[in-house]
Amino acid sequence: MATGEIVAYQVATLGVNLVIVARRQEKLAKLARDLQHQYAIEVRTVSIDINQQNFMELIEQACQGINIDLLVSNAGQPSHMGLFIERPFEEVETMLRFITFVQVKLAHNYSRLMAARQSGGIIMVGSYAGYGPIPYMAEYSASKAFQLMSGEALHFELESSGVDLLVLSPGATKTERISFGMDAGPVVALALKSNGKRTSVVPGFKNQLTILIGRYLKSRRKYLYDYGRLISRMMPGWSQGPK
Repeated sequence: MATGEIVAYQVATLGVNLVIVARRQEKLAKLARDLQHQYAIEVRTVSIDINQQNFMELIEQACQGINIDLLVSNAGQPSHMGLFIERPFEEVETMLRFITFVQVKLAHNYSRLMAARQSGGIIMVGSYAGYGPIPYMAEYSASKAFQLMSGEALHFELESSGVDLLVLSPGATKTERISFGMDAGPVVALALKSNGKRTSVVPGFKNQLTILIGRYLKSRRKYLYDYGRLISRMMPGWSQGPK
């Protein structure tokens, strides 16, 4: 089950009405029917590619007449790996737009509405890749760092307006596309529990330990070269950089 579906089910158990956004209309409609049947809530659906230029307009149309009290900005983007100079720039550009512009646009739009009401919450789903530079995933780790830094800064700015903002930074999480890592259920539960209490959170002891070592017990250069050499060993033919 995708992480977004688990978010929807866990929020629905609280009796909260939902607006769910995804690309695949058939799957979206089925999820809406299941949630309505199990939890007797109202569910609106928006079937769009969130990378399209008018995504915000289409979401706003679907939300007319209702207040959004919690925004979970969870839409995923594949984390392409490879030598930067060998990858098509369109791929890089799409990722940067999705993780930076799209996420900030959503946060900007709904944080303003929430601040006007002096109430609301936002959960921005990032990645623990944002805690340091990762070669062969350069723009992914950099954009996740942007998401982490901007989200934590916005937490401070919005706090006095009654709006809670949390950055969730999971490691590998089992989804439709990934068969390894943490189960998504505890990751989502931790995010919902932590919103309003923390600026950011990393699920899982192993992930937390990795971040602790990388941020405080290693130099940034060592963090960089350790990751670079690890990934290059996994991908034969890639340069391992200076020795």
